[in-house]
Amino acid sequence: MKKYLLILLIVITGSLAYAQKFEECEDIKLDDEEDFVASEPKVIECVDYIFACKLDDPGKSRENAVVFMFRWAIEAPYDLMIFSWGTKLAKKHPQFIILQLAALVKSKLNNKEADEDVVQLEAATMVYKYIKDPQFRVEVKGPIKKFVAAGDKGILAEFIEE
Repeated sequence: MKKYLLILLIVITGSLAYAQKFEECEDIKLDDEEDFVASEPKVIECVDYIFACKLDDPGKSRENAVVFMFRWAIEAPYDLMIFSWGTKLAKKHPQFIILQLAALVKSKLNNKEADEDVVQLEAATMVYKYIKDPQFRVEVKGPIKKFVAAGDKGILAEFIEE
């Protein structure tokens, strides 16, 4: 009996720990550069959560994370360039724009001094790994298939420059 209670407790604790809400993000001020810098860890947490969810996750937690990430990215003191590789993927599934922006945010924050090519390649690699992960069950057709093929061949840098 104790064994079953312990297992139940572990399962409940694990699910509660992962049930992030990101509701508090609405209250985070983003008025000046100091606010943006101070909120970088929360943005990274949101991005990681977005990359832990399926594309069509209808959950409020993912929505809150996406809203805060967008709010932060729009006025952040960094240049975040949306390249055509993300819009090509979005033709198959509009959520890829969110993934591209999330990957760009994380890449830029991890490589603040890097040039745009490095940031874009790291972001594309994050999206590529997401697509390849079987738990997300991304349908690989059309532009997504070409993107994955480029990643498989190791020519993702050339593909995203097109």
